[in-house]
Amino acid sequence: MVEEKKETLEGYELAGALRALSLMAASFGGVIEAARDLAECAKIRSFDLLATEMEFAGEKGRRDWYTQVLINADGGYGEAVVRYANAWALAMQKRLAAGEKLEDVAHEESHKADKTYGITGFQYGCAVSTLTQAWKHGDALRRWHNLDTQLRNEGEKANESGGVLNPALLNLGGGS
Repeated sequence: MVEEKKETLEGYELAGALRALSLMAASFGGVIEAARDLAECAKIRSFDLLATEMEFAGEKGRRDWYTQVLINADGGYGEAVVRYANAWALAMQKRLAAGEKLEDVAHEESHKADKTYGITGFQYGCAVSTLTQAWKHGDALRRWHNLDTQLRNEGEKANESGGVLNPALLNLGGGS
């Protein structure tokens, strides 16, 4: 069993694991719980997502991010959403810090991140929802996304209600 655990952790930097543990413990208030969750992440190799440099929307945003990482770190579809969201947010964050506007960089950085992760329209919508909850600039992203995605005025309605449009839905015609 010890050899099995050693193999699972192989290839990870101890500093990254310790940073992730300390961040999780601070957010969730318990070292034991954080260590247990960190051990689960070791199995699924997602330390990097826990130790992200993303600017969170407060402690709730940090907790929401950790939750998304833990439940979606499956090495497949769900993890691709979280990895894409992280890459996209970090790229936009860098450009926002340089004085650019979100609406001027969101498309370009989305496409750059998509070249790495090859996400679907549904995954894109999930990433927007995840960043809306977790990221410091999430609400601005949500509002931009809704207006950019709308076919008529449903983006404006979603912005009023706090919702996020699903870009994977098809419009089959009909009235408004």
